[in-house]
Amino acid sequence: MTDDRERFADADHVLHGEKGAGLVSKVLYAVYLTAVLALTYAFTLLRAVLVSTDTVWVRDNLAGWRGPALAVVATVLALWGAWWLGGRRGPATPPLPWIDHVVASSVDRAITVRPWWRSALAGIVGCAAVLGGVVGGAVYAAGLAGVVAVPLGIVVGAVLAGIACWLWLTAQATASSRADEGIARGGESTLLRALGIDELRAHARRGQRLYGAVLSGDPRAARLEVAAPIRRGRTRRLRAGGFVLTIVRRDLLGMRRQLGPAWAGVVLAAAGATICAETVLDPTTPFPFTAIGVVLAHLAVGQWAQGLRHASDGLSAAPVFGGSPVKRALAHSIIPALAHVLVALPVAALRWALSGAGVAALGPLLAVEAALVLLLVGGHWWSAFRVSHPEAAFIPETGPIMLVIGVARPWLVVVVAGTAALQRMATLPSPWLGVGLLLAVGAGVLWRGRALAKQLVTEGR
Repeated sequence: MTDDRERFADADHVLHGEKGAGLVSKVLYAVYLTAVLALTYAFTLLRAVLVSTDTVWVRDNLAGWRGPALAVVATVLALWGAWWLGGRRGPATPPLPWIDHVVASSVDRAITVRPWWRSALAGIVGCAAVLGGVVGGAVYAAGLAGVVAVPLGIVVGAVLAGIACWLWLTAQATASSRADEGIARGGESTLLRALGIDELRAHARRGQRLYGAVLSGDPRAARLEVAAPIRRGRTRRLRAGGFVLTIVRRDLLGMRRQLGPAWAGVVLAAAGATICAETVLDPTTPFPFTAIGVVLAHLAVGQWAQGLRHASDGLSAAPVFGGSPVKRALAHSIIPALAHVLVALPVAALRWALSGAGVAALGPLLAVEAALVLLLVGGHWWSAFRVSHPEAAFIPETGPIMLVIGVARPWLVVVVAGTAALQRMATLPSPWLGVGLLLAVGAGVLWRGRALAKQLVTEGR
């Protein structure tokens, strides 16, 4: 073991010099940057949201078992996300040159990959502690809790981040070719030694491509990197039909082969429809909760809109089923729209039945849920047919902000427009005016996506 540590130190000195890989300074800088941004922007924004939120509504709807149940569900989803990510890009992943020249040697693997694992652990736990403290500080500053909320937020953030990191590492070791059947178990060294060299190379290459996708502002490339391979439904074949029917069958076949995203869309759509229905039935619903409902509904439609994104990727290729790019996009929008309606309308009707509202409220409620489809699908048109970012987006001084705004613009339009329309329903002379407002905004967003698709075709992409 001593010989391995000496050989590791020699390799680190040769490759990185006297200062080493500089992992400690990178971690400290990441935590420092998180603290500055969180204290400058997140604290102010979160405090303003908490101050403007109707605390009576929060107590009435989140008191008792609902609040803890929601927290448990969110925690479980976050931990499941850490496990899912570990199978694709784990925390103990050194750069490719280090893997090829040091990890692949006879030096103990636990020693060669431990610095990267511990730097990831320290960075994530440190950033989570900062964010937890900021959330606790905002709650305290808004007068919703005592000063104990600040240290409690720090501790809870750090503990949850530590658990998530350990699950992340365990998932990486389990998915590795060196792991035994089942879930890899053991201490830190055992899990690190279970990492296979081929799996480490694959994770390192995937990390480089993800980094390039982030730098270029290409979320589609990032999604493709983390997408799970298709293992079911490979024997099923697409049956030919008319233009629209063939594309609809193609999208259904894609959902059949990827049941995970399809069912995730059902869960997200049900949650989003419940919150949107709550906003229509209860005008006192705080706007942050309405925004969360619109975000969930938009995410749900995105799970079903894989065919639309594939159509945007193949604009420059010869059309297999014929039709113009806009017609193909319209055909690919049928399944996401129908899926949202089939999930959202029953959920909204159930929420109406439980609320005890009058029969007159049911019609506008269902119409609002249906009208949201145009806005949600239009937002994904805008995202799918996104044109190239301007050259100014890659200037070091202002480029990152412009890049983030360019990628987030469709989301901002959908969330802001949907939230504003739902929140204004109670102030309008008739709820049907709100339905018309949603349809008008959705048509505008869809028209913008159509214009972007034609621009891409004109550019020959």
